[in-house]
Amino acid sequence: MVAYLAYPVRQLIHSFTHSLINPFIVSPIPCGSPFTHSLIHAFTHYPMLPHPTPFLTELLASLEPTPGALDHLLLDHICYRVESVADYERLRDALLVDNILLAESIIQGRRISTFRMSAPWVHGQRRIELLELPEPKPGSFYPEGYDHVEFVTDRPLAAFADWLEEHLGIDEARIDRSGLSKASNADLRIHLGGGWSVKFHERALDAVIAEELGQEP
Repeated sequence: MVAYLAYPVRQLIHSFTHSLINPFIVSPIPCGSPFTHSLIHAFTHYPMLPHPTPFLTELLASLEPTPGALDHLLLDHICYRVESVADYERLRDALLVDNILLAESIIQGRRISTFRMSAPWVHGQRRIELLELPEPKPGSFYPEGYDHVEFVTDRPLAAFADWLEEHLGIDEARIDRSGLSKASNADLRIHLGGGWSVKFHERALDAVIAEELGQEP
């Protein structure tokens, strides 16, 4: 399988936007312009994965009382689940072709791979670089597809739980606090419809992985 056909094309267009000169105003189109962003968004596609835009749009709409209520938080990564060990290994190997494997860790008896994607997904003003790919737990079935997203909070988790109630109108009973007892990278979780969920952590996943591996973040 060719893991990422669109990436070379995106690179060519990205280079083109850097070098394109307005004949009347001798100034290159800035890399951060809306024009460039729209080009990157259009060509950021991985053939082995569905584009996450429909998933992200629906998930955020079900979570935010008003659009943009969570814009101040880093959307750290997206999780994509598969149905079998063979599917996990197939997709992991395909992703290895053009992306950076930060870690493949054993967590709760199964492997979880975390990738830094060669081109981030762009959703609105967000750039999402990390993908989490868990192997199914023995005896558990998950339909293939995007499963959850994880945010980095701007305050301690206990205070953030209060913020979720006050500003997002999340009922206290919907906030799963069981992850607060984790020794590493504690979390809050909210379960949404359709089997989706969202988690909140105090630290970014790549920083946690770097610390566990003894690397510089």
